[in-house]
Amino acid sequence: EEERHRSQINDSLRVINFTLSFLDLAEHSSLFAPLCTNKDGWRQPGIKREFNHVQYNDKLMYHTSAILASALDTFTLRYRLKASQYTLSDLCADLSLHNRKLAAASLCLPFSFNEGADLIECLDNWDGPLSKSITPNCSIGTDRMMQVITLRGIPEERLKKPFDRAGTQRDMPAYRCKNINEMLTFYMSCTTFATATSVTNISKGLIPNKPYPNFFDNKVGVSGNICSTLRRE
Repeated sequence: EEERHRSQINDSLRVINFTLSFLDLAEHSSLFAPLCTNKDGWRQPGIKREFNHVQYNDKLMYHTSAILASALDTFTLRYRLKASQYTLSDLCADLSLHNRKLAAASLCLPFSFNEGADLIECLDNWDGPLSKSITPNCSIGTDRMMQVITLRGIPEERLKKPFDRAGTQRDMPAYRCKNINEMLTFYMSCTTFATATSVTNISKGLIPNKPYPNFFDNKVGVSGNICSTLRRE
């Protein structure tokens, strides 16, 4: 009974903290996005969000913080690139139209890209949304949005096959796309409605060196691609 009472108090404190944080962030920041690896966040955290090929313990902050850190590292890549003139202010301006300061975030970790595949075939065979929401109590829709997407770990040479070896790829509308940014933008235009999309692609993927947790299953290869043969530890 005492433990249940303590849990109820913690749940109430969580709701209060969320409410006060939202009020202050809306007043003092240009943009904010709540992040959580659990679906609800409040009043109770709820069940954990599942990511393909990731076996993590949602009770272990070592695991959940790594997932959220990976998301933040990817979200901020565009304005941290040396060659980019895009700034944090630009990002906030893009996502806070009509003075909406609360944004939702989503993540695909790892990106389910088969070893030896091309991006055009990967997107053509993709079923469902590209990423999963990591904002609590939020299901990200497909209509009337402004979204900023960062894709990392896929080099331009894996966009599509050359024309003389393209085969059925030549019949795909996306085959006319000349680079990854253009193809991903085209894909989003086909899967969303009245949505503005800004895409950034970085050929270098996330490097999960220690102390990054080893929570990827054995189908995730050293390169980050999904392999047909299991990875040896």
